[in-house]
Amino acid sequence: YTGVFKVSYGATVHSGKTSLTIEGSRFSSTAGEGRFPAGGSGVCNKKNDKIVFSDQNFWTADFDWGLILSGEYEYSFDGKNLHLKKEMKHDGGSTVYEYHLKKN
Repeated sequence: YTGVFKVSYGATVHSGKTSLTIEGSRFSSTAGEGRFPAGGSGVCNKKNDKIVFSDQNFWTADFDWGLILSGEYEYSFDGKNLHLKKEMKHDGGSTVYEYHLKKN
């Protein structure tokens, strides 16, 4: 899959190009410029109506770890387009991480 990652910190939005490869239960995602997104790789599985990505890399603590493809994402897939979304609520609002991808 290839496409665009977008993160919304309230009214501030950052985006970057990315790709995602899923083979069986393994995944890898490429990083974009400025770590938008940071990428990631490991194992994934479906859990109810979500996809759970378990990143297996070591990371430095100098950036938003939500930019790593890891954790539970709501998803939709129509056979060609894959949309992943994770929202993290915090004091003062929320941060939304989204992947808009097309199957190659």
